[in-house]
Amino acid sequence: EEGKEYPLPILNMLSTKYLIIPDSLPNGSFLQQIKPVFSNGQLTIYRNMKAMPRAWFAKTIEVIPQADKLLEKLSDSSFDPAQTALLEAEIQGIVQPDSAVVKQTKSEMHELAYELSTSSDALLTLSEVYYPAGWKAFIDGKETPILPVNYILRGVVIPAGSHNLELKMLPDSYARSVKLSFIGIEIGRAHV
Repeated sequence: EEGKEYPLPILNMLSTKYLIIPDSLPNGSFLQQIKPVFSNGQLTIYRNMKAMPRAWFAKTIEVIPQADKLLEKLSDSSFDPAQTALLEAEIQGIVQPDSAVVKQTKSEMHELAYELSTSSDALLTLSEVYYPAGWKAFIDGKETPILPVNYILRGVVIPAGSHNLELKMLPDSYARSVKLSFIGIEIGRAHV
């Protein structure tokens, strides 16, 4: 529709690489951020040239404790998730790194892994939906908190230096069922 605004900052931070748009094209500023890659006359597929990678270190952090204000900021077309990470609470001791490297080494449904290097303690934003029930993060094998970033994404504070980050889906119900299985095996062995 003419004049319709598309939520590109949100699509960018969700690593949305392609958009399918029927018929007419949206407003001009939007056209500068996408490139047509296929059209059949009824719809066109565009490549989003500003799609974010799967994980990145933002340059600045802004704290907005109120959810409604945070969502308002996200929907502002001037918001750039590559530049700013939005948090609901202050985190002490993190700064923009002078140099940082992020390399994803595993991408499975219930497990992600990254090799990281950063010159200072910094906040890593992951293009993964924040879902606290079950996901656990480990830096070099030691559990670390997962934080909500930009209202809907995951974030992890990475200490200065080179590290391995793993994210695993390990819900408490899974851990309980494994323990109960071992108890059942032990009881079974005791009666044999």
